[in-house]
Amino acid sequence: MTFSTTESYKKAVADAVACRVPAFAQGLVQRLCSVHNFAFRLAGSRSTKLGDFCAKPDRLAITLNRDLKPDLFLVTFLHELGHLVAHNTRKRREAPHGPHWKHCFGRLLIDCAAQAGIDDGLKKALLLHSLNPTATLHADASLARALRLEEGLATTADPEAVKAGVPLGDLDEGNCFLFKGKPFIKSGRLSKRHYATEFHTGRLFSFAPTCRVEPMANRPPRYVGLDLRLGGTLPKGQQFNFRGRKFTLEAAERSKLICRDIVTGDMVTLHPLMHMAVL
Repeated sequence: MTFSTTESYKKAVADAVACRVPAFAQGLVQRLCSVHNFAFRLAGSRSTKLGDFCAKPDRLAITLNRDLKPDLFLVTFLHELGHLVAHNTRKRREAPHGPHWKHCFGRLLIDCAAQAGIDDGLKKALLLHSLNPTATLHADASLARALRLEEGLATTADPEAVKAGVPLGDLDEGNCFLFKGKPFIKSGRLSKRHYATEFHTGRLFSFAPTCRVEPMANRPPRYVGLDLRLGGTLPKGQQFNFRGRKFTLEAAERSKLICRDIVTGDMVTLHPLMHMAVL
């Protein structure tokens, strides 16, 4: 749609949003769209984001993925509308998900939770989230459960977009799994994020606990028989193989391992949650 501030355009935006949210929130969405001026667009499925807000000199725009489930579509819309309200009311620059956005988004969540007909579980999760909203929904475990993110982000009308497998949070440390066709071994967790080492590159990746993965019964053939251990569990002086190079652990600090390349003598730092093959 082309951006316009006419009442007919506002009504078209309100109708486009309201038809994709739960029935209890349709009246709220209609009112919010009548109060705020913004361009609105529906995008295809995007794996990197659910929606976004863009502020340009000539327009303010909100884009949402068209395949989101109704509850998730609603909360994502309120998240992006919080950015718009923060943009229009803040007096100085601050982080996109800073205190002012948290306040604006939190007020919208409280208004949403006050709507008649809302599910009690979702109401409680929204009120708790409003106290300290996070940049990503996965970071709030209670809200993620209420939105059933473990079942996938897309509506059940789009079965191809619903992810199979199990939540990564259900797997124990050391278990292997496939994610987007690539094999990983779970390393552990820090705070609310879970970490895993990709077998073929040795790189460490972080995941949300609700991210769905496909468990593997066995390691990839080339890694069968190797003694894989977390770097943070190795004693000083231990030799190990990492990415085809041989190292000796010289020192271990809280957030990094100081290692020496046995062949070249170069010093490198590695993360303690990376898996290494002990020699």
